[in-house]
Amino acid sequence: MIEITSKIVINPDMSLTFTAQTHGRPEVIDEARKLVKEFNSFCNLKVTRPYHPRSSGERSQNSHIWGHCTDLSMQAKSKEWTPAAVHQLMKALAVKEGKDYPHITYRGIMIYASDAEINSLQANNLIEMIHQFADQNNFWLTEYSDETPPRAYKSKGGRTLKEMLEKYPELNQELLEQPEPEMCKQGQTQAQEPQESTTESEKIDPGANIDCENVDSFFDGIF
Repeated sequence: MIEITSKIVINPDMSLTFTAQTHGRPEVIDEARKLVKEFNSFCNLKVTRPYHPRSSGERSQNSHIWGHCTDLSMQAKSKEWTPAAVHQLMKALAVKEGKDYPHITYRGIMIYASDAEINSLQANNLIEMIHQFADQNNFWLTEYSDETPPRAYKSKGGRTLKEMLEKYPELNQELLEQPEPEMCKQGQTQAQEPQESTTESEKIDPGANIDCENVDSFFDGIF
């Protein structure tokens, strides 16, 4: 089987025109032609949405998600709500809100796709869910300014650094107190990913079996 990404145009006569994207590999088109010729012009055609995996690394979607989950974990009432537990909670809430996030039900338990299995659009849906949750509940999240180099700061409701310093100066007091060269080093970074637990208490994951149908019951006493 040869997999090719192609733009499909529906012509007025309802015929289809394919414009294959080789991504620097023109040999795949040659191989496709050989297969079509070999099987007398017949082939199976599968049409799906373009797939692009979620980004990873510094300042990526993956870092963005885990950085925000760390932010919310720091504001939780219970220390049992680790970034991993908050992450699971956000997945459940995204599914309940009707956002595109892959999941299955196995023996009555909702199982959500891991970050490695989602595409960039689904990762963006999860980020939007975290932003929505934080905005609705008046929590701060770490964002970055538009300056060069960018500065990390605590933001509420997607406010800019200038707006936060004017409205909530106490949240970013360290930025006001530090000299300019050190400012970019302050605040939570968005590259924090879960670390392996070392104690029994840290291994407790209250978000492990959160179902999107009863996700609201988990909010009481958490934040």
